[in-house]
Amino acid sequence: MSKTAKGLLIYVIAFHLLAFIVEAFLWMNPAVHSFVLKDKDPLVNVELYQQALILKMLFINQGFYNLMVAAGGILGVLLIAKGKESEGLHLLGYMPLFATVAGITLLFSSRAYSWSSPAGCASGIGHGHDIATKDEKQELSNSKLVHGGAV
Repeated sequence: MSKTAKGLLIYVIAFHLLAFIVEAFLWMNPAVHSFVLKDKDPLVNVELYQQALILKMLFINQGFYNLMVAAGGILGVLLIAKGKESEGLHLLGYMPLFATVAGITLLFSSRAYSWSSPAGCASGIGHGHDIATKDEKQELSNSKLVHGGAV
């Protein structure tokens, strides 16, 4: 494997591990969800925090997807290091194929998941507020009372 390929592999594994941590554990941090949702559709009258609650389950799921992609890369590298080069390379080849097919499936399964859709990420997909903590549910309820909106 060339140095360039090794460098790209390390980058892809590190990126997916970081994405896992951010999406699965840090999503409700205002700095994180505000950054991701900063370009929200102006026609959607839902506050960023409410959007984050709505999308919470989606991002937890997406985080674990990224963990599985990274795990495949790590396992492939370990197999190569243990002399099982063919198995390791096959697993490393599966990583981009898996990510590509999953992305295409997501894109065609629902336009609402696409950043380019009119609704964007503020469409009320999932019902992330159903898994919100007690404090998050209370804050969401208070916000709905203040703004008179519905999620």
